[in-house]
Amino acid sequence: MEHRVSSGGALLHIAERGAPEGRAMLFLHGGLGALREMAPLAAEFPKARCLLMDTRGHGASSLGQGRLTYQHLADDAAAVISALGLERPLVIGHSDGGVIALELAARGPSLAGVVSIGGSVAPPPPQAAAKFFLPLTAEFWRNRFPEDVASYEAENPAPDFERLFDLVKALWLDGGPGNYPVGIERIALPVLILNGDADELVSRLETVALAEAIPSAALALIPYAGHMVHMEQSGLVAHAIRAMLDRLA
Repeated sequence: MEHRVSSGGALLHIAERGAPEGRAMLFLHGGLGALREMAPLAAEFPKARCLLMDTRGHGASSLGQGRLTYQHLADDAAAVISALGLERPLVIGHSDGGVIALELAARGPSLAGVVSIGGSVAPPPPQAAAKFFLPLTAEFWRNRFPEDVASYEAENPAPDFERLFDLVKALWLDGGPGNYPVGIERIALPVLILNGDADELVSRLETVALAEAIPSAALALIPYAGHMVHMEQSGLVAHAIRAMLDRLA
């Protein structure tokens, strides 16, 4: 089943999988990705009501106007939760999706909990920014991930990859007010901070520090896995999420 939800000038695309009467789980992909990246993990929960969302501008969701911020992307996710009538969903996000999940958690108790996979609450530190982020160009991304860009250009209602790339890169590097989540130390919801321990984009030290900053957080590091741990080791990631679900029951 497919859904469309309007939010802030964008039309968002959501795919529904699993059992309509099951626990609601909202899956949020990373920057310059699409909902299909979350499909292997969602498939581990056939008895849940799994909603996989294309972030604005990504996949089959339109971009709208203005810059991208994590605050606005969280507004979009909240609009989807409301429009689809999801009662206390578990929000599972990877990378940018993990940042969005933490922003939603910081806003209050309307969720069952959140899982942040390879997420963060600050721009990349200077060394990582200089090595991985600042040199990035749309041309590099096209050459490195040609199938992903081709899928985007085939699916998106108004594809403009160069514009999307510039907006997402700016999102990653923007440390100003109104972008990354604040107040995570006040989060009271159950939180699972998860990452691959070989992630070069969000280090294990950053991941541990993030978990330590949230009193209600549990921590899971998957050995030998990188930033795409949810695709590399979907079974192990699902096992950790099931342990969390057992405590929510």
